[in-house]
Amino acid sequence: MVRARGYFVDRHDPRDRRFEDLPFGYADPPESAFALREIADRFAPVSQGMAPACVGYSIATALRLRWAAALVETGGRRVSEIGPAVVPLPSALWIWWQARQVTGRERYSEGTYIRDAFKRIAALGVPRDETLPASGCAWDFAEKPADAAFRESWDMRARSTSPVVAYHRITSYGVERERQIKIAIANRLPVVFGGPVDVPYTRARGTLPIPAPDASQSIGGHAQCAAWYDRSSVGIVGSWGGEYGDRGCVNVSWRYAREWSDIWIVSAPPPPTFAKGGA
Repeated sequence: MVRARGYFVDRHDPRDRRFEDLPFGYADPPESAFALREIADRFAPVSQGMAPACVGYSIATALRLRWAAALVETGGRRVSEIGPAVVPLPSALWIWWQARQVTGRERYSEGTYIRDAFKRIAALGVPRDETLPASGCAWDFAEKPADAAFRESWDMRARSTSPVVAYHRITSYGVERERQIKIAIANRLPVVFGGPVDVPYTRARGTLPIPAPDASQSIGGHAQCAAWYDRSSVGIVGSWGGEYGDRGCVNVSWRYAREWSDIWIVSAPPPPTFAKGGA
């Protein structure tokens, strides 16, 4: 089975906020960091089905992980108390549609750019998956989302006392790139990235680390969310359902990070209180 992907490589922009603009609790990364993996295990795996919507799903996953981590850090919650009822999944389909609208491609079922998705969330907010479901949705990919999704996203934006999402780009290479990714994750900030995948990568099973995809055999670009690591591998929360990897997650050789094209650190305030229907 060749799984859906949907990520477009973006250009560098000197206006992007960068890794160096963020304050970090860890100046140097520890050998491993698994706090976000523990949080990820509190949620069911997500699946993009056959929609080329990986940008929407990777960002929705990263936002939920960051919201949950913020509740543990400053909200007095234990990881065992975290779950879908406490931290809702943002609508991946909303994120995907809004990003495609930036380039006038919302009527086409195709991939999009990570930066465009972040820009739209920052400007408009994002509704819950419950309002614009990511599975079994009734609306066609080319149709404008229902008014309820717009009302809820605007309400979420209005209720936020700080930016809905902050996104900072990692532009380094080699050993320094790996170090910066580790520092972000150790500070419980998930990392959204785009990179090539090959067919064996899409068929991963089990808990053992898998090799990096062979870029020369790439079948396209795929946006994903990196959330934990150890000395030899980086852990990724996927969007290909629970049968992929280990309950939707894989551990991949750090060599894969050399092939990533867009690398964004996701920070966000504690989760907003959503008003149903935007009321």
